[in-house]
Amino acid sequence: MAAPAGDSRGIARCNTEFHELILQASENSSLVELLEPIRNKAIICRLSSMQYQTNVEVSLREHAEIIRCLESGRATDVGQLLRHHITTSGRRLLEQVGMSGNEADQPILRYYQLSSENGGLL
Repeated sequence: MAAPAGDSRGIARCNTEFHELILQASENSSLVELLEPIRNKAIICRLSSMQYQTNVEVSLREHAEIIRCLESGRATDVGQLLRHHITTSGRRLLEQVGMSGNEADQPILRYYQLSSENGGLL
């Protein structure tokens, strides 16, 4: 999976494919079912996040470390890395969106604006 630098949509698509592979590899149908309602929201978050080169670089490093742990069978380390990745990615995105001040350029803000206008039904 690869996308050209600066192609935030392509990078977000590759990022989503990585996350989907991890989810499917878990072979945990309860987890897959639990995450189904938030998948589209996660994609929107990734699209917003991948607009920042720093996030792309950090995400690639974290994904590489997750893959190394999976390949070496270090399940405990994988769990810790996944929690760290999810938490810090979300925190970075919230900080960056808050600093950008331009809602028109933020898919996540547009989504939540539309969602609130429709009573949270998106």
